[in-house]
Amino acid sequence: MDETDRAGWDHLYEDCFDGINQIINHNIKGKQHNPEIVNEIFKKMLNTLNKANEEIKPLKENPDAKPIWSSSWDSTFDNIIEYSKSANTLNKKVITINMIGQFLRCTF
Repeated sequence: MDETDRAGWDHLYEDCFDGINQIINHNIKGKQHNPEIVNEIFKKMLNTLNKANEEIKPLKENPDAKPIWSSSWDSTFDNIIEYSKSANTLNKKVITINMIGQFLRCTF
């Protein structure tokens, strides 16, 4: 896929799928997270969220757009970004990764 066309789930699953699965499996099994994988996926998930936000901007300007593109998108996006700024531990980064994944899953 062309790099300029990637956003939302396309980007997320193309770049992060294996790492997300490993994080989920470690959560389920109560294992220690691999810091390298968590840090890498954390950065990619934030990038994915920002790309999704850019993709949605034109939809929000469309008067016929679905209600999901209302202030609830902006509010949730802002809350996740704000939380991510305090994600200075592996656990907070994993929580941020999960929040972004759930948010994009319910949107796209």
